[in-house]
Amino acid sequence: MRRFHFLIMDLHQLNFFGFKKVLTIIPGLPLLIAIFTGMIMWMTPKWRNYLKTKANKKKEEAGYVRGIK
Repeated sequence: MRRFHFLIMDLHQLNFFGFKKVLTIIPGLPLLIAIFTGMIMWMTPKWRNYLKTKANKKKEEAGYVRGIK
């Protein structure tokens, strides 16, 4: 089993030229940044709508009429 493991380690694409597996961070970090910023962009309108409806409910409960307090 150990021999098989070492064979796979030697055949790994990043080990062909003597690189270490630490180099998998290079493509992984931009991917994580893209996912994180994409989630922020996706959630921002939902969060704004939530806050807007929450504020409108508070105004209605306080008896606020458009333009008149």
